[in-house]
Amino acid sequence: MLLFSLSAGPLLDRGRAGARALQPRNWVLRDGAQERASQNASGAALVDANQVDVAYDAVESFLSQGGEVVAFVFAGRRRYMRILWAYLLRDRRVGPGRGVLSRVVFSANTEDPEDLAFLAQLQASHPEFVSVRQPQRVVTQGSNNKDYCSLYALAPEDVQAGQPASEGEHRTLLIKLDDDILYVAPDAFRNLAGAKLLNPPWLFVSANVVNHPLLAHVHQRLGLFSDAEVGEMVASERALNASDLAYLPPTAEFGYSTFSSHGWQSAPHAQLQHLMLLHRLRTLGARGAAAAYDYRRWDFDAMGYATQRWSINAFAYFPEDLASLDEDACAAIDDEDYLTRQYPAVVQRHCVATANALMAHYAYYPQREGLDAETQVLERYQRLADE
Repeated sequence: MLLFSLSAGPLLDRGRAGARALQPRNWVLRDGAQERASQNASGAALVDANQVDVAYDAVESFLSQGGEVVAFVFAGRRRYMRILWAYLLRDRRVGPGRGVLSRVVFSANTEDPEDLAFLAQLQASHPEFVSVRQPQRVVTQGSNNKDYCSLYALAPEDVQAGQPASEGEHRTLLIKLDDDILYVAPDAFRNLAGAKLLNPPWLFVSANVVNHPLLAHVHQRLGLFSDAEVGEMVASERALNASDLAYLPPTAEFGYSTFSSHGWQSAPHAQLQHLMLLHRLRTLGARGAAAAYDYRRWDFDAMGYATQRWSINAFAYFPEDLASLDEDACAAIDDEDYLTRQYPAVVQRHCVATANALMAHYAYYPQREGLDAETQVLERYQRLADE
C-alpha cells in the first residue's frame, strides 16, 4: 500500500512548484492585533490551497496512491440525511478525476426505528460505499454533548489497516459532517481534502459553513448582508411569492462569538443566511455563489489558543491528528469545546477554515423550532438537492 506525503507524486510536486508559500493569515480582518497575530502564527510555510489546480493535484495524488477520503457522518435524522445523501453520492469516487469520497461511514446516533431503517437501506443499496456503525450509547441533547467524545472513537475502526511508514504520511483522510449539512458546493469535498493534504501542520480544516456563528461574522465583513444585498434578495423572493419573509430579522449583525444571540440562537438570522445563499445560488449559479463567499482562509487561532470555540459542522483531519486526544478531558466538557479550544493548545497546531469548500448547515437547536415552523428553508434545500 502506497502512502501519501507532501513529497509524494509528480502531480503534487508540479502543483506545489506553481504555488506561493504563505504563512497562515486571515484575509478579512486586516487591522490591528488580529493581523499581527495571524502573520506571526507558528508553523511551517503553507501552500495556498485556494488555488484550484494545486488542491486538485494533491487529492488526485493521494487517491491514486491508495489513499482514501472518508466522509464520517454523525447521523440519525433522516429528513436531513435525505438531502446530504444526494451530495455524498454525487461526489463518490468512481475513477481518476471523477469524485473524491472513497467511502461514507455513518455513526448512527439514533434510536428511532425509521432513521435506523433509512441508514440500513443506504447500506444495503451501496454496500461497497456505505457502512453504519452503532456507538456504545446514543447521545441526546440532554447529555449536554459530553458523550459525543465517545463517537469519535469509531473513526479509527474505519481507517485503512496498518501504521504510516514514517511521520507525515497518511492512508486515510476523514471529513466529519453533521447530518444537517444541506448544501455542498461542487468540489467542496475535494477542496476541503486538498487544503488539509497541502497543509498538514493545520490540525483541523473547516469548511466554509453558512449558518456558523464565527464564519457568519466573516461573511458579514465581506459585505454579504449589506442593506443592498438583503434588499435585492427580498425583492427576488417576493417575486417568487415567498410566504415566510415576515420572519426575517430587522437587522443583520453577527458578532464574533460562538453563542451569539444572532449567530447561534436566532432562527430569523439563520433563515436570513440560508435565503441569502439560496438567492445567490439561483441568480449567480453554484460557482458564482461560492465566489461571493470567498475570504480565502480564516485562522481560528490567529489570536492565540483557547480564545474562541468554533462549530465543528464540517471539517477535515487525519486519524493521526487525534493521537494525543484525552478522552477524559474531552468528556469533562464537550467534544466541540475540547477539540477547538483545548486540544489545539495541547498539540500547538492551528485550526483553519478554507473558503473554497462552501457548505450550508441547517440549524443549532435554539434555531430549529423556528426554522421548522416559520420557514420553508428545509424544503428549498430538498428541491435544490433533487435537481
